[in-house]
Amino acid sequence: MTSVNFVMDYIELVFEDLVLAALALPILTDSGTVLEPSRANYRDSLISKIARTVVNTSETKEQLQVSLDDGSVIVLPLDAPSPSGPEMATLSGRGTFFQSWLRPEAYDADHGPSD
Repeated sequence: MTSVNFVMDYIELVFEDLVLAALALPILTDSGTVLEPSRANYRDSLISKIARTVVNTSETKEQLQVSLDDGSVIVLPLDAPSPSGPEMATLSGRGTFFQSWLRPEAYDADHGPSD
């Protein structure tokens, strides 16, 4: 991870040329400790992950996970109560949009995103 940008009401996790915008604030699990945005050292803990290498990513309907080389995991909840809209995270890079993730309820089980 090359930078963490705090932008008004969301966070950008930057991985060289890729930007993962977390519209629902991520949760950091580090050395068995779960750090949520309300914790006093949350910001500093996220920033301390700059220069760590991504070793794995995974996604479910409820969350995205980014595992780093020090054993920590950044979790982007897709079912968080805030923000209120359907979009919860986006991935872009070099001016190109790649993907967005929506709240689980924004998807119809058989037909993809609902209208």
